[in-house]
Amino acid sequence: MMKVLAKIGGADNVAALVELAKDDKASPEVRRATIEALQSVTPPLDPAVASALASASTSEVRGAPGTAAIDDPVVSGGAVANARAVVASMAAGFRRCYNRGLNEDPDMQGTVRITAKIGKDGEVLGASPNGKGNLSPTVVNCVAARVASSQFSPPEGGAATIVIPVTLTKK
Repeated sequence: MMKVLAKIGGADNVAALVELAKDDKASPEVRRATIEALQSVTPPLDPAVASALASASTSEVRGAPGTAAIDDPVVSGGAVANARAVVASMAAGFRRCYNRGLNEDPDMQGTVRITAKIGKDGEVLGASPNGKGNLSPTVVNCVAARVASSQFSPPEGGAATIVIPVTLTKK
């Protein structure tokens, strides 16, 4: 859907979808679908749109019991131009992982830090999780898989490491 929108309307359509994702009057299903569609935008969203998307995806959606808060990623090695935007776009995916886990254990919450090794072309070569709290291995592995499937800008110097702190809590 987003590839078609990008071709026919570009930034105006993306901006309209960001507003729809943030609209408290829209149904939870519409907001979730809009957030998921925005995550597939290629090239990755500019930082302002990614920030708005992260805000929309972590805002309260009726019927979604968990939240995913992402602290600023820590980049070492070479600079990665779009690290914050790409990480911000992962929030809805992290929340989906957590909400699935809450169906199995409604008391689960905690923090996970994902260390992602970024290759010369911006691909994620590996994503290693380190968790605190009582998060299930299924949730931790789901969050790590979301990071592993991401694409970043090529790092300066050919490689980088990004540490992504994610806190998963019940509403």
